[in-house]
Amino acid sequence: MSASYSTDRLDVDNAELAFPLVSLRHPALSLRDWRGIVLRLSRTPCERGGLMTVRNMRGCVLAVFAYRFAESLVDGIVLRVTDVIMGRLPGDALPDAVAAAASRLARESGHARVSIELPDDGSGNDVVRALSQAGYEDGGRLLVRTATGTGGDRRRAGTGGGSVAQPTT
Repeated sequence: MSASYSTDRLDVDNAELAFPLVSLRHPALSLRDWRGIVLRLSRTPCERGGLMTVRNMRGCVLAVFAYRFAESLVDGIVLRVTDVIMGRLPGDALPDAVAAAASRLARESGHARVSIELPDDGSGNDVVRALSQAGYEDGGRLLVRTATGTGGDRRRAGTGGGSVAQPTT
């Protein structure tokens, strides 16, 4: 990872630092809702999953992603990086920083495989190219659909067809 960026685990105490970036992707999400999501995900032991941020030298959050370890049929345990929200900057440094953070998480846990799921509507070919140069391959296609009749409090957040589960209180 470039010395220009650092990564940190995101928890409820610093959730508001990532909210401006997250709200660009999910404008219907309130700070209160975001803090609830971060609280829920930060309760997961870090060796099982959580949220990470990539910050620049001034402390500005330029990327956020969720991660978890999951069993794969062929590859064993795989670090799955999802819900990547990344600022748009020229060059490859930011995608490289996200890839390096994911590799470090996998290495620290003793697992070799990493998958990064990128949204089609916000990443662009430059991010895909940068991750390809970092050794990532196209591993297929992720199809997402909101299930109907599942109950619970679910609200649509932003565009792109995805939903963000809201905490129930």
